[in-house]
Amino acid sequence: MRQRTARRRHRPYNGRMNQLQIEYICAINSYILLVFYTPGKCWQFRVIGPDASVYGSQQIFYTCEAAREAGISWVNGDK
Repeated sequence: MRQRTARRRHRPYNGRMNQLQIEYICAINSYILLVFYTPGKCWQFRVIGPDASVYGSQQIFYTCEAAREAGISWVNGDK
């Protein structure tokens, strides 16, 4: 499994959009995994597929690491 990661904190947009903080981005087997912190004080992940489809669930996590591990398992087919 080839995995490239970039870890950078971004300031949320202060306009009308919902605010969230992207904590982790990586590419795994042609998918992009995003882990972000929500205004509801929890962590979630989303996966962007090779065809630009966005996948994810409403499940919440209490740490960035837990959301990252769940996202990696999802991409690897351990759903």
